This record gives sequence, structure tokens and C-alpha cells, in this order.
Amino acid sequence: MKKKLLFLFVAFLFVFILSNNCLAYKKEKYPDKVENRFIVTPVRYDLKLKPGQKIIEKVTVVNRLGQREEFFAEIEGFDNQKGRHLNSSVDWIEPELEKFSLDQGERIEFDLIINVPENLSPAGYYANLIISNQRNSQEDARGQKINLVNRISIPLFSTIPGDFDLAGELINFFSDKFFYFKGPIILEANFLNKGNVHLYPKGEIEVYNLLNRKIYQKELESETILPNDQKKWKISLNNRIFIGRYKAIFKVNYGDNSRQVTREEVFWAFPLNILLLIIIIIYLIHFIVKKIKENYEIVKKNEKSKRK
Repeated sequence: MKKKLLFLFVAFLFVFILSNNCLAYKKEKYPDKVENRFIVTPVRYDLKLKPGQKIIEKVTVVNRLGQREEFFAEIEGFDNQKGRHLNSSVDWIEPELEKFSLDQGERIEFDLIINVPENLSPAGYYANLIISNQRNSQEDARGQKINLVNRISIPLFSTIPGDFDLAGELINFFSDKFFYFKGPIILEANFLNKGNVHLYPKGEIEVYNLLNRKIYQKELESETILPNDQKKWKISLNNRIFIGRYKAIFKVNYGDNSRQVTREEVFWAFPLNILLLIIIIIYLIHFIVKKIKENYEIVKKNEKSKRK
């Protein structure tokens, strides 16, 4: 009888441990402030994967909406800026929970399960993790009921390493004017991702004067650029006086900074107030020289008349 009870206890303990291991998510409650929002972390996934690999990432959702709320988790496709569909990872990414509830101040951590298919070509693959909640119906100004849905989108950037197409082009770099009488001087650059994997390009601008001396240099913020998308940099030079001819060089490093593309732009600048000042000075000098010359000629004539 004792052996039978011991066996049942061990079996129950085994089932209990197994069931808890299967439920990987966990909830915790904190005295968080009410902020009329919910929070999802991380804000982005950047994954380097291998065909046939299985990995598990973590998702954390925090409820600060002030009351118990119901949330939903789903995976959606990812389009670039032009609305073109990218290589999708939707079919091989699954959240552990598709629906869950949280009290105010409660947070949950659950698994994001990624089963990478075999025989994937080297490239970038993309999806969005959508965490949403639907508030109770409210009436609009016309008395019609509407459902308020809050959504947070977390991009999932996955890379299958190998001989993928890594290509970028600095398609233009230009100033908004060729000649400036006043600032600011505006320079724009556009970089195009021509490959099949996302890039993190880093821009840098250098400005040289007529004597080929570097007078300005600045590194610019880097952003993720999806395949067939563009990144626009806009630079405003308004913290110094420019006089004369200048050459601006724009550089973009991408692909772990192992590749670089550059473009040059020439512009002229002469501040209008300085130009007017120079014109006035030239006029005054001309006026003074003219008066001195006239007085000199008068004196000379008087000297000649005295000699006669």
C-alpha cells in the first residue's frame, strides 16, 4: 500500500513538473503607475538564424492602462515603404500565447517560438509581432458605437547567413541651391538598399573650403533600411559663416562598414549683409580716391596758374 501511494505521489509530481515546464510564461505584479498605455519589450528583434534551427525568444507585456485588460498576440507580414512584400517569416514564428489578460501593474513574459524551415536561401526574412488590446465599445459624436483597438508592432528582422545580395547605392547628394546669400545651407542625400537583406548604413558628411581645408565633419544617425527601401538624410549647416566656394563629400558605410559609397557636391556662399558691406566699402574707397584725385588736380592747376 505504501509503495502504491509513493508511486502515485511520484507520478503526480512528475505530471505537475511537466505541466509547469510546458507553460513557459510567467506573470508578475508590480505597483506601477497608471499611464493609460501598455508596454511591450523588446522593441525589435534582430536574429541571425540557420536553416532548420529552432530558437525561443522572450516577449514581455506590461499593463499600465489602469484596469484589467485582455490582450492578443499575432504575427503579421512586413511590407517595405513602397508596399512591396518582403521575404516572409510569418509561417515559422508563433507566440506561445495568442490571448491573455493582465491586471493593472501586472506583466507577463512568454515565449516567441521560431522554427526555421530547411533549405532557405541566404537573405533577410521579415514579420511583425502585433500585441493589441480592444477596449470596451464607446459612442462617437453621432451616437454610433466604435471599438478602440490599441496595437503595438514589434518588427522581427531575421537573417539567413550566406552569400546573400548585399548592395547599396547613394542615388543622389545635392544642395537645395547652387549659390547662397544667407543660411541655412541645406544638403540632402538618398541611399537605396538594392540587396535582399536589411542594412544599417552610417552616413558622414565633410565640407572643404577653397583651400581644400576640412571645415566641417559630422556623423549621421543610422537606421534600418529594408530591401528596396531608401534612407534620406537632410543636413542643415547654419552654425557658421560660409564665404566662397565649398565642396561637400557625403560617405555611406554599410555591410559591417566594409563597403562605402561617396558623392560630392559643390556650392557657393556669400552672405548678403557681408556682400552689401563690401559694396559700401568699395564705394567709399572709390569716393575717397575720387575726391583725393579731384583735390590733387585742383592743387596742381593752382600751382600752374601761380607759375604763370
